[in-house]
Amino acid sequence: MQPSSWPPPMQPAPPQPLSYGTPGVVTAFRIFTGFCAAFALFMALFGLIKVTGWDYKLGLRPEGDTEPVDESDWGVVVFLLAVGIFMLACAFIQAKPSSWGVGLAVLILGLPCCLVPSVVLLIFWCQTPTRLYFLSHGWKTLPPPMQPPPPPPPTVG
Repeated sequence: MQPSSWPPPMQPAPPQPLSYGTPGVVTAFRIFTGFCAAFALFMALFGLIKVTGWDYKLGLRPEGDTEPVDESDWGVVVFLLAVGIFMLACAFIQAKPSSWGVGLAVLILGLPCCLVPSVVLLIFWCQTPTRLYFLSHGWKTLPPPMQPPPPPPPTVG
C-alpha cells in the first residue's frame, strides 16, 4: 500500500492585496481645496480692508485716491468668506459616498479660476479607484478577498 497523499501538501497562501491606502487624487484634492480656501479667505480679508477704509489707515492707499464703496461690496466680501470656509471644510472631507459628489461639484466649480488643476483632478476623480474609495467609506466596508476553492480530493483507482 502506497502512502496516501491526503491531505495534499500545504500550498502557499494566495497573495493578499496590499493595503489600498488613500488614492493620490484625494490627497491632491485636499491640497487644491486648501489653496483655494486660502486664496478666497485672503481675498475676503483684502475686500474687508477696502470696504471698511482700513487701507487709508494702514497706508496702503494715498489719501487723495478715493473710491466709492457700494453696498454690493459687502456682498462680495461675505460671498468670498463663505466660499473660503466651504473650501476649507472640503479639504477635510470624510470618505463616504456623498462626499464623492461634493468633491465633484467643488472641482467643477473650480474650473473658471483654476482650469488646469481642476481638469486634471476631475479626470482622476471620476476613475474607478477613487469612486470605490468613497463608496466603501475609505476601504472599510469592502468584503474580504475571496479565497481559492479547496483542491479536489484525490481519486483512488
